[in-house]
Amino acid sequence: MEEEEAPVLMAGLSSQPWQVLKCDTVECEEEDDFNLDFLSMNDSNALPSVMDGDKCFQIKCEFQEHRIALLLTDLIHVWYTEQSAADIDSLQHKLNPAMQTLSVSKVNKQLKDMLWFSHEIGSNHEKKITFRTEEKRSLLLQTSMRVENIIDFKWEFEFKAYGSSMDQSVLLKQQLIMPLLCITNELCKHKQANGDGNGSNADTDAWW
Repeated sequence: MEEEEAPVLMAGLSSQPWQVLKCDTVECEEEDDFNLDFLSMNDSNALPSVMDGDKCFQIKCEFQEHRIALLLTDLIHVWYTEQSAADIDSLQHKLNPAMQTLSVSKVNKQLKDMLWFSHEIGSNHEKKITFRTEEKRSLLLQTSMRVENIIDFKWEFEFKAYGSSMDQSVLLKQQLIMPLLCITNELCKHKQANGDGNGSNADTDAWW
């Protein structure tokens, strides 16, 4: 399959922090054989360590007045999506007909609560990822949560692969790996400065 050119990221997205996105279900539309991805997180026969790893992603989001953008990664692949004000309005009418009067800014707040604060705000949170093909070039993220214990707010995001495999590797290096290494280096320096006073540390020296 021909790889598309990497899109220009929406302004502000690169500076946003990565957040953990833990899904309840991950599946593939084209997969016919038995696959761990089909198993529910509540399946008592599933291996928890394998399932938790398969269903944990990293996501970063940029919410603006008339547009939103998201990056999603499993630390191997990277996917990207944008939704315009028209897209948001269309989805709001389709998925939340009882809440059609919500403005884009209020929809954005609900999306932030679902994606960033699922452990603190709302209840009955559900997240499902469906890969369109086994190559994982595109996916659908479906989310929902109960607002004020009264009504379910639902949303969908159609993601496409962020350019080529090389584009994805470069993005992960620039926006995830290098920042983590910088943080690690600063922590090591701080630990050494407050350690035995000679600037050496057996634990950190083993890394370098």
